[in-house]
Amino acid sequence: MRVQSWVFMWSSLVFYCVLMLSWALRPAGAHFSTVSNDVRLVGKGNRCAGELRFKHEAEWRQLSKQRTWSLKEAGVACRQLDCGSAVSVTTVRHRPKVLHVWNFYSDCDGSERALLDCGTVKKGLSDFTTEVICSDVLPAPDISFYTDGSETSPTGNQTQGVVWKGHSFTIICSVEPRHSGGTFTLRITGAHQHRSLTQAASNHSASFWFRAANQTHEGTYSCVYHNTVFSNIFSSEGGRLSLTVKDDSDVILDDGVLRAGEDSVACAGKLLINNGNETKPVSGKSTVWDLNHAGIVCRQLGCGPAVSTEALNLPNKTPMWRFFSDCFGFESALMECGAVNPRLSSSVIQVNCAGRRG
Repeated sequence: MRVQSWVFMWSSLVFYCVLMLSWALRPAGAHFSTVSNDVRLVGKGNRCAGELRFKHEAEWRQLSKQRTWSLKEAGVACRQLDCGSAVSVTTVRHRPKVLHVWNFYSDCDGSERALLDCGTVKKGLSDFTTEVICSDVLPAPDISFYTDGSETSPTGNQTQGVVWKGHSFTIICSVEPRHSGGTFTLRITGAHQHRSLTQAASNHSASFWFRAANQTHEGTYSCVYHNTVFSNIFSSEGGRLSLTVKDDSDVILDDGVLRAGEDSVACAGKLLINNGNETKPVSGKSTVWDLNHAGIVCRQLGCGPAVSTEALNLPNKTPMWRFFSDCFGFESALMECGAVNPRLSSSVIQVNCAGRRG
């Protein structure tokens, strides 16, 4: 018996220590919530709006509207459902039908996490019940990104985007198909701009197209969805995308024409690469160079697909780059998947793209 008592005492002590340690190490802002699945909003096809149902003593009943019931209590119910704040409370009349209900008795100040944190219920009969509409009735919109400098299709909720200077790009806002209509606002915040663009929803999405990226387009983009539901106007903000604009000047096609202006770019010519310190032609003495690599160059320059590539012979050996590859062919920039080392060569790579810029 003494051994069993010691085992019980030590087990209790260990449990207490673990409990205290878990409390001390909880993340900032965390709490032990009394939130449970004893509250529902039903009848409107949306979990954040409808007639309030309450489960007590293993029995679901509608909640009768008491004199003490207000937006404070409704706000607690919305918080318990993870539906934001309360927008409205209305009384639903069932006359002449009389229902078995839960009568709610409140001592809530509106800050509680669950209704039973600040109230209690009793069984009753009533021909009135309570309807609550919470703020988070709209789904949060997704944000995705597409640029003509990449073959990546927009998928999911993206957080990072990269576009090459001079290339077009598109930001797409979309939501789950719960409600028809509505509008999307694209909010843009950056060092060079702070503005909003709005479009009507079409097939539950909206596309915002930008013709030519430059440094002023860098910043944070976020989607906000607006719609009128249950006779109220709601807004829901989704994820954010951080956009970076990169310069494509580490790759040049030299056709021998002197150009001025950043939008005037050759789409055919000898391939030159700048490694960050100096610019040199790329040697044609390469076993890895092919049309797929040329396609990356054309895509990076915004010149469409590659038409052809070849090695041009020169009369003398000159300083060039030897190109090394780890490319698959779908990359948006050549030096994302390649590297160069200096060498002497008497042939240079020529690339011809289908498009034209400038």
